[in-house]
Amino acid sequence: MDCFDVIKLFPTYNREWVSKFHIGKQRSYTFGISDDPELQFRGTGTYTIFGEEGEHAGEMMVIGSCPRIYVFDNIRRWNNVEVTFYCKTIDVGQNISYAGIEAVVRTKHNPDTELCTTRGYGAKLNFDGRSQFEKECVHGGGNKQVNTVYPFPNKGKMPLNQWIGMKFICRSCEKNTKCKLEIYYDFDESNNWTKYNEFTDYAGWSSDQVSCCLIHKGKILKNNFFHSVYLRTDGNATQYYKKFSIREIDALQ
Repeated sequence: MDCFDVIKLFPTYNREWVSKFHIGKQRSYTFGISDDPELQFRGTGTYTIFGEEGEHAGEMMVIGSCPRIYVFDNIRRWNNVEVTFYCKTIDVGQNISYAGIEAVVRTKHNPDTELCTTRGYGAKLNFDGRSQFEKECVHGGGNKQVNTVYPFPNKGKMPLNQWIGMKFICRSCEKNTKCKLEIYYDFDESNNWTKYNEFTDYAGWSSDQVSCCLIHKGKILKNNFFHSVYLRTDGNATQYYKKFSIREIDALQ
């Protein structure tokens, strides 16, 4: 178990970060570094951390047109990771087709103007109920989705006012020539994590998309700039987050 009593699917290899939404008094941010120097807020949004007291103790409320919740360190890097968090959506806002719950790994994306460091892998659960992986080849273009599944009955939409646990596993494999992506969900806070989706990236996926430079075109993401892991949504949705953690884990052989 981690410090939130959430099951670890894979053991921690080296580095671990956990959110402090359950510590201290209520505080709010709009952009920049929080009281935790690794937790940074970008995009456009309001982020209210409720701390240790009240109805929403241990939670963070997020609302805005394009909120971005970063865990960032300019020196240390995240490589093979297990990202875990719970999210409850109250209002989908503008209900943008690509919006929902998304975690992005193997990126820096800070600042967005350094295009070769904006590449990354995303694991998505859209408001319309689609679960899929996304590869961003360069900020502002070259996004490509793959392996769409529908985890809810009858291909239904993502339920509102319900905590949804999500784990995004990203690990290099086959001697660092490929990268395996996996999505697990816990839909009833039972700590029973079920794998709903997986995909192995290879040299060639999204090779038809633009990239920051030809050397990266269609390649798996294995360059040494993985300073960020971030969560995102879009369209003025109102969401709550809790039990957010990132752990570095072993690569697959």
